[in-house]
Amino acid sequence: MVSESLYAFAERRRFMISGRSLELAFASFEASGSGARARRIVLVHGNGLHLDHWRPFLPRLRRLGRVVALDLPGFGRSEVHREGPLTLDDHADALLGVLRHLDGIHGPEPEVLIGHSHGGAIAQTLAARHPSRIAALVLLASIGTPAHEAIRLASMPILGGLLLRAAGATMHPRLAALRRPLTRSLARAAFDPEPVPEGFVEALLALSERRPEVLRTAVRASQGDPCRLLRVRASRIEAPVFFAHARGDRLIPLDRARNLEGQLRALGREVEFLELAGGHMVHQTHPERVFPPLEAWLEAIAPGH
Repeated sequence: MVSESLYAFAERRRFMISGRSLELAFASFEASGSGARARRIVLVHGNGLHLDHWRPFLPRLRRLGRVVALDLPGFGRSEVHREGPLTLDDHADALLGVLRHLDGIHGPEPEVLIGHSHGGAIAQTLAARHPSRIAALVLLASIGTPAHEAIRLASMPILGGLLLRAAGATMHPRLAALRRPLTRSLARAAFDPEPVPEGFVEALLALSERRPEVLRTAVRASQGDPCRLLRVRASRIEAPVFFAHARGDRLIPLDRARNLEGQLRALGREVEFLELAGGHMVHQTHPERVFPPLEAWLEAIAPGH
C-alpha cells in the first residue's frame, strides 16, 4: 500500500491528441528490486476513475518493471475535448502520446498494458493498432462484446443525448447535490457484492467538485458502441492476453469477456482466463485472488530481459 497519492509524483505535459492540444497528467515509477524486469507496465484506468486508482498495487507492480499510469482525457487532471465524440481512438492516442514521450527518456521497452473496465477497451485498441509495441495485454473486468446495458443506452441516439444533457445538468450549482446519490449508486453497483470501501465515494465527489464535467465525459466515452469496435479489431491483437473477470460483475457481465476470449482463441491467440467470485472491482476488494496468478502468468509469458 502506498499512502501518498500518486499525484504527488505526476507531471502534466501538453500533447497533440487527435489533432488538438491537450494537457495530460501522468506518473512514471522506476522498477524496484533486483528481480525487476526491463519492461514497462502501463496502467489504464476505467471510465470515471483516474490514475490514483492504481495506488494500492504500485509496490507489487514495480517489482515487475517500470510502471506508468495516466489520466485519460477528461478524467482526473487531464484536459478533454470540449465537444464532439470521445472515442477509444482518442484515448488510445493520448496513451500513445505519453508512451512515445517516455520512449524519448528511457528508450523503447517491452510494454505490458493493464486495463480495467473501459480502460481494457483502450488497451485493446492500442494493442490492435500497434501490435509490435505490446508484449502482453491484461484485461481486468474489461469491456467485451456485445455491448452491455450501459453502452447500449449511451449509444442510442435519442437516449444518449438525454443522458448527456442529464449529466451536464449536474454541473449546474443548483443541481450539484444530485452528484452525491448518483455517485453512491454507481459505487455500490461497482463493488457489489462487497461493501464500498470507506472514503471511496468521498474521493470521487471531491474530484467532481473540481471537475464537474467528469460525469458528462463518462457518458461521451460510452457512446459510439465501443464494443462493436473491439469485435472488429480483435483480429489485429497479437499479444498474449490475460483476462480476470468476476462472475458477480454487475456492470460488465462475465459472458461479454468470455465472448471476446472465444474470438481470440479462435484466431489462435494465446489466452488465459481467470474467473473469480466477486464484482467489478475484484482486483481492489480481493487483490490476493488476482495478482499472484497474474504475476506468475506474466513472468512465464513476457519475461522481459
